[in-house]
Amino acid sequence: MPTQTFLEWKDRYSVGNDELDRDHQSIIAIINDLHNSIRDQSTHAQLKEILDRLFDYTQTHFAREERLMQEYGYPDLPKHRTVHSQLTQNTKELLAQSLHEESGTALKAMSFLKDWWIDHILIMDSRYKPYILKEPTTDQP
Repeated sequence: MPTQTFLEWKDRYSVGNDELDRDHQSIIAIINDLHNSIRDQSTHAQLKEILDRLFDYTQTHFAREERLMQEYGYPDLPKHRTVHSQLTQNTKELLAQSLHEESGTALKAMSFLKDWWIDHILIMDSRYKPYILKEPTTDQP
C-alpha cells in the first residue's frame, strides 16, 4: 500500500531550535512508519524494529532536550524530566503489549503516541521556547 501520513509536522510545533525541531520531525516520521506497518499488517519482527527505533530515538531526543534546557536555565527542568521518565515507562509497557496482542492494542498505542507527542510539543515543550531563544545561562563544555 502507498505510504500514508498519520501525523503531519506543522510549523506551530516548532520550539525555536532547529535541532529539537528536527528531532520532533524524526519522531513523527517514525510514528508514521509505525502506523503504515500496522496498517500493512507487518510481521511482529518488523513492528519491533520500528518500535525499537522509536524508543531509541526518543531517548536520544530526551537527553538532548534536557541538556539544552539545563544549558539555557529552564526552571521547570525537573518536572519536564519527570514527564519524560513517565512517557518512557508508559511507552515501554505499551510497546511490549502491542507486540504480544492483537492489532487493536497496537492501534491504541499509536493513538497514545500521537496524542502524547503533539500535546507534549504544543504544551510542555512550548514552555521552554522563550528560554532557548535567549543566550545560554551556563557554561557547558
